[in-house]
Amino acid sequence: MILVYEEYAVYTKDLSVYLGENLVLDNVSFVLKHPSVLIVMGPNGAGKTTLLRTILGMIKRRSGVLKVFGYDPEKDQDQIRRLVSYMPQISNVYQYIPLKVKEIVASPHILKVSEDPDQVERAIQITGLEEYLDKYFYELSGGYKQRVLIARALAMKAKLLVFDEPLSMVDASAREHIVDLLFDLLNKKEVSMIVVSHDISRCLRYDPDILFLNRRVLAYGKAHEVLKPEVLEKVYGLATLNGKTIYLGEEHGPYH
Repeated sequence: MILVYEEYAVYTKDLSVYLGENLVLDNVSFVLKHPSVLIVMGPNGAGKTTLLRTILGMIKRRSGVLKVFGYDPEKDQDQIRRLVSYMPQISNVYQYIPLKVKEIVASPHILKVSEDPDQVERAIQITGLEEYLDKYFYELSGGYKQRVLIARALAMKAKLLVFDEPLSMVDASAREHIVDLLFDLLNKKEVSMIVVSHDISRCLRYDPDILFLNRRVLAYGKAHEVLKPEVLEKVYGLATLNGKTIYLGEEHGPYH
């Protein structure tokens, strides 16, 4: 059988990554078909952000195969920038950016990363930022800063959206709204998504693919297949089941 990498948003095989002398990802293998969504979960320090940055070509792998729509992220950076939109953790973003919301959301178009100005307006509508366009980023609450970063990622009109904790600091009702709109975008626009998140309760009705990571792949499959107490205990070290709520050994909140 001939493997056609272009059929996958992401294809990895035996991916290993070191940061200095530390092995952070150890023989990680998974595929993300296009269009679809993958949620990456795992304890703190499991290598989740490193995985995202490696997919983006920001970190070099030590060994293994990594393809994004058939391209090597390390060798084909121009293609990766065109195909992939990245939203980092809010904690890694300078909180006092002296720009207005409308300027930040439109920056992919201004920088000519996106060729569709209408996508900016759609991104604003999706994230509910219409009333905040003339606000400065530093004036916003944490939740609305998060919405701005999500909107900026959506404004690129990329084929692969990579989100690192997109729902942190967003209130419960806004989380549900954003999740619904993201999955609607997935269905209508033929995009794929990789989402690192500790709170996936709003995603479960869509039965996404889930990758449990702790340097190695501990479990990988549909949500209904892998979200089980015995799997969660293997990943987090402790998990108890109380009705429909699973409590983890880390302070990541209950899963319903």
